[in-house]
Amino acid sequence: MWKNLPRGKPEATAAFFDNYNGGKDEFGREVLNPAGIDLTPAVARRLGLAKYENTYVYVSLPKRSASLER
Repeated sequence: MWKNLPRGKPEATAAFFDNYNGGKDEFGREVLNPAGIDLTPAVARRLGLAKYENTYVYVSLPKRSASLER
């Protein structure tokens, strides 16, 4: 949907911090939380998060191999 955003940059983050799409989500609502990742309850527990805890989670991914690029 948001093809002009850099790969891996969530629209909510861009809207919140960069006023992307006028600071609105896909439904025209003002973005109040720049969350960009949803975790399953099991993953959240493994990270030590309490039920319904809201926090920043920093994620790093390995660079893609050139052989995987199409």
